Amino acid sequence: MAAAAGLARWVLGNAFAPTEFASGPPSVPNPVGVGGLAGSVFKVVLGRALLILATGVAAIVSLVLRYRHAPTVEREQLKWLVYGSWRRFITGVYIAIVVGLARVSGIV
Repeated sequence: MAAAAGLARWVLGNAFAPTEFASGPPSVPNPVGVGGLAGSVFKVVLGRALLILATGVAAIVSLVLRYRHAPTVEREQLKWLVYGSWRRFITGVYIAIVVGLARVSGIV
């Protein structure tokens, strides 16, 4: 639940942040970006990616611990769930790193 809330805040923060899109030579301001004090709130919300990362790690650890104490049939089910969760988590971390590097280098 906390991961979903963190993800929703991150999406809203990205959608309404008063940033500029620099996909080409002329940078274009975000057409739905909110300025002023409200815009500052959306900039702070962008920093909530750590919440998403922490809850993702906690979910994977929880599944691994549950796997260790489960009977045989549940172990098989949890094995696939852990595998899918791990792949999704790694994909999210990869995307966060790429977006972060793009922002630091000025591409985005």
